[in-house]
Amino acid sequence: TLYELANVGCPTVTISEVPNQRSQVTALSESEALIYAGDTTNDDILANLKNHLTNLLSDQEMRANMSAIVQQLVDGQVAIRVVRNILEHTSSLKQF
Repeated sequence: TLYELANVGCPTVTISEVPNQRSQVTALSESEALIYAGDTTNDDILANLKNHLTNLLSDQEMRANMSAIVQQLVDGQVAIRVVRNILEHTSSLKQF
């Protein structure tokens, strides 16, 4: 869902639910592509979400900047690149 939101430039406040999500949302947050409100195990998660959402909703410039940044990072063409890469590497294989 984050990459779909990113592809359309939707300013996003997100949380992580499981450990393997943290590195992705942290990296996107550090690049200012989204706002990371923390992990669901954090006791202050609801307050964090409220504060971040309030700030984002009240700051049009922040939303515009986030939208521009995230669209530069995510172009929506990953599936096409993966298929091309697979085809390039399998075209030389002999068929059985």
